[in-house]
Amino acid sequence: MKVLAWTFLGLLAAAGALYAGLLVLLWWKQEALLFHPQRLPAEYRLAAEPDVHERTVQVPGARLSVLHLQRPGSRGVVFFLHGNAGNLAGWFSNTQFYRDAGFDLVMPDYRGYGKSTGAITSAEQLRADVRAVWTASLTSTPGAALSCTAARWERRWRPTSPSSSPARAARRT
Repeated sequence: MKVLAWTFLGLLAAAGALYAGLLVLLWWKQEALLFHPQRLPAEYRLAAEPDVHERTVQVPGARLSVLHLQRPGSRGVVFFLHGNAGNLAGWFSNTQFYRDAGFDLVMPDYRGYGKSTGAITSAEQLRADVRAVWTASLTSTPGAALSCTAARWERRWRPTSPSSSPARAARRT
């Protein structure tokens, strides 16, 4: 009976160690499970339509690729953050919808996605990159109104200083 008990305890300990090892592996590789960037060559042409402009935004340690559908007399700007896979070549589609609605569209590629350089190393870095693209897009579309998407983004990542918020910056222009 003692041998059976020790065998059972040994199997239980082995299963527990295997489970703990699996959890450690999942924790260690979680970035690879969540993010699936697809790179593009630097010479790849993203913007083919005359009202779509390809821009870059310099951030510490990287250069971000941004597409901007910019129309004269637009009603506002939709600031669109694409999903965690692909790049602007696949995500920047159906631009006619935004033209018909009368809105500009700004969409960046994250670090390591598309033509953007670098790699995402932290959530803070990602937020800083998004803020840099947001600020750059405000200067390229003076007087543009915030869209619902941008307003939600501002509430989620409210800056420490209320005077530096994207909404206030948009109202000042």
